[in-house]
Amino acid sequence: MEVAMRRRALYKGTAPPWKETYRQRCVERLKNSRSRLLDRYRQVGENGHCAMRGSFLVQEVMEQELKALHCMNTNLLSLWHKDAFSQALDLLEDPDELTILKEIEQELMLEEQSMIEEIENVLAFEEKCFHSAIGLNAENQMVCPVCKRNNLTVKEHFIECPCGVHINTHVTSSNDCTAAPITLRRCFNRTPVPVPALPSVFSWYRTGRK
Repeated sequence: MEVAMRRRALYKGTAPPWKETYRQRCVERLKNSRSRLLDRYRQVGENGHCAMRGSFLVQEVMEQELKALHCMNTNLLSLWHKDAFSQALDLLEDPDELTILKEIEQELMLEEQSMIEEIENVLAFEEKCFHSAIGLNAENQMVCPVCKRNNLTVKEHFIECPCGVHINTHVTSSNDCTAAPITLRRCFNRTPVPVPALPSVFSWYRTGRK
């Protein structure tokens, strides 16, 4: 308690020297974790959860950077004897440290939400692009070229059929709709059930009609 009081008196009216370093490192680590954020976001979507309370990576990023600062012998003393980051936040001895960490946490959550919105916009554009490229919509369903009974459905980068067809049509460039038919053709060529003729999706794409 005396240590915490001395530190509060030392930094009264000013930010502790570790705050800005820690904040910058957290923001940088979060921005460099876009691919992991996308993976987490997709996992949540695939599990049927349209919205997730809290954050995907913020707590993990803050914990990793706290450990990194500890290795640099930064004076954030009241945290180091705790076993977990969440426990540290709950049991902080210094209320000033708690206020600082909560402020940084809120900033990171806003940054993460901005990144998620970008991901949602890209995924929505890609889905619209795929639907347009293969001519698959509510008014123009395409019959599966393998079973020739069921209509194909599109979910993000996947084209599926109840017969078991499951094709990842992910295009490396979100603006390149023209690659979708090529990707589909390769996928159909690798299906265990031979497709006797070129699926109509490819002739439709080239001629503009089904």
